[in-house]
Amino acid sequence: MKLLFENWREFLMVETADWVSSLEHAYEILSAHGEKEVPEGDVAAAKKAFYAIATKYHPDRGGAKETLWKYHQAVEAWDVIDSAVKGNPKPSKWFAPKSFGSSATTSSGSRPTKEDAWKAAGASGGEMKKSIQNIINLAQQSIDEKRSIRREGVMDHRTNDVVIPGADYINLKRLLSDSNWQRIREEYFGAEGFLQAFSQILGDIPFSAFEKTTDWYGSDSTKPVEKELKKLESFIIVLQRGLPQNETPI
Repeated sequence: MKLLFENWREFLMVETADWVSSLEHAYEILSAHGEKEVPEGDVAAAKKAFYAIATKYHPDRGGAKETLWKYHQAVEAWDVIDSAVKGNPKPSKWFAPKSFGSSATTSSGSRPTKEDAWKAAGASGGEMKKSIQNIINLAQQSIDEKRSIRREGVMDHRTNDVVIPGADYINLKRLLSDSNWQRIREEYFGAEGFLQAFSQILGDIPFSAFEKTTDWYGSDSTKPVEKELKKLESFIIVLQRGLPQNETPI
């Protein structure tokens, strides 16, 4: 066991926390993944729990790929406790933000679900979901009616566009950048795809997935621009992906 775990800190090179939000939280993680409750402040019990968890979930000891996250959480938790005991506690900036859905486990010891994360957001989550659902509906309306879409405040003289209300746009920006929404943004929406979709569709000019054409007889028609239509459809998919399944608009 010593050979496997004596250099665990060098192995992972943890510079900032991905999971642990406080010293108290570190004990909670070891309690959740171990076989016994680890009282806060009981370093001996925490160390014993860490070695038991690491032995059980370490990939070189037969730990499954699906449960590797428990090993990483335990390593991070013990790093916090061990550093505090040795008189070198982690600075506040090292810890993971106490974002919505950031708890390492639920009461049953399993990883939080998407529903758990949104529930933890409380009233703010309800407001955010409402804005996301409204934006999804408006984006779909833009496709169905073959109209451009833009956010309120951008070229407001264009009266035929589908318009995203300013309040909904601000909420979406909060989801994109506010540290409180980090877990939900990264785990359920996919941070990179979310940022790309957001910047493409709700930029500083109206977005259109259609173009008007005129035939030889002077008749106007509107047809989709496939590349742009896929961007708009991807935007909808990204937003739907992050919502709880039972609340995703049809």
